[in-house]
Amino acid sequence: MAPSFLQLEGFLRASPAVALPALAGALGEAGGFVVAAHPLGNLALSITFELDAPQLPALAGALERAGVVLFSGAAGAIQGLAGRSGEVTGQLLVTLIHERADDPAPIPSIPG
Repeated sequence: MAPSFLQLEGFLRASPAVALPALAGALGEAGGFVVAAHPLGNLALSITFELDAPQLPALAGALERAGVVLFSGAAGAIQGLAGRSGEVTGQLLVTLIHERADDPAPIPSIPG
């Protein structure tokens, strides 16, 4: 059987300093774990995770309790994989809504 992959997108009203521990906690609560986490400026977090497929409905509930609002289509994607056995690798992209401005990215100089 081919490996299962799930991509989820949503938003959370929190700063990155608050969001990352909340998201990692939600994944842990559902029985999964964070493989990688990447901040995208101060605007979003991209989290790669692994979780047993039957635990996907628990993940949806844990993310909701953490304040994450998943975009449309997430429930269907979760339900489609929840009936499978084995591990699911997933990507969670969460847009952060908060008061702090985006961190400026340094632009490298180009010689010549």
